[in-house]
Amino acid sequence: MIALIAALALPAPLASAADPAAKPAAKPKPKAPPKPKADPVQGKDGVWTINYVLLGKTKLPDGKPAVFDPRLKKLNGKKVSVTGFVQPFEDADDMWSFMLIRYPVGCWYCEAPGPATIVLVEMPEDKELDDRLTNDAITVTGTLELNEEDPEDFLYIVIDATAVRAKAKPYVPPEPTTRRRKPRHIIEH
Repeated sequence: MIALIAALALPAPLASAADPAAKPAAKPKPKAPPKPKADPVQGKDGVWTINYVLLGKTKLPDGKPAVFDPRLKKLNGKKVSVTGFVQPFEDADDMWSFMLIRYPVGCWYCEAPGPATIVLVEMPEDKELDDRLTNDAITVTGTLELNEEDPEDFLYIVIDATAVRAKAKPYVPPEPTTRRRKPRHIIEH
């Protein structure tokens, strides 16, 4: 009777202790955030929110003008907002014009974003980007101009722009599961 009471009071042995051949449970893989839809969303203030999924649908035929997604083409000349990271031109002291890109880039040789994911932002002449916003994701709001003629220039320009710290970071697709070889200048010797 005492053995039965003692057996009931002891916790059940773990599967690995009872069965040495049992494998430990695999950790669940973290799920990637869901990919946002490309559809622009109009806010209560009339501003259309666009994202890099929609911008990435722009086709770039060799040497010919860009072919924009019809949803994006409808927004040409309208007020839009887009979230991304600041990439200044050479002179960071004069930040009235800069590039907005999907994710921060450390090395333009290795990680240069494609032309369909770079937005040229131009602020009004009397405004400049606050230096405190250059290291975080920002949301830019202004009038969208699509470049339908010159394939050598920026495809998207947001003019008369304002910029604020983003409430959420833009969607960045997960890293590919296949390992790529590091470029030679990054390999540690």
